[in-house]
Amino acid sequence: KNIITIGAMMKCFIDNNQNEKAISLYEQYNGKHNDITNSLFIKACTNIGDADKGIKLIKSTTDGSIEFINSVINFYGKIGDVNNAVNTFNNIPENKKNIVTIGAMMNCFIDNNQNE
Repeated sequence: KNIITIGAMMKCFIDNNQNEKAISLYEQYNGKHNDITNSLFIKACTNIGDADKGIKLIKSTTDGSIEFINSVINFYGKIGDVNNAVNTFNNIPENKKNIVTIGAMMNCFIDNNQNE
């Protein structure tokens, strides 16, 4: 099994509401991760509200891909941690921000009743 098949299986599990299986698969292949599997792990944690595992990955990774960072902003928004979402957003260089980044930050505000 390689990183591509691990990512594909994780996405399949997440798409079929089997987030715990995606998390378990990720943890089983520790060391075989990239920005895609890291983002999928964060998404699975977001879907089941597992803040501890998500925060642990965020603190331990050096993954700087915009896809991962967008997942982090979304994760923080879903667990109600607007301050960390804003800090993450503000630490992204302007030339790396994209429409998904801005949408994730807007959703964070909306989801946490900060519509202004």
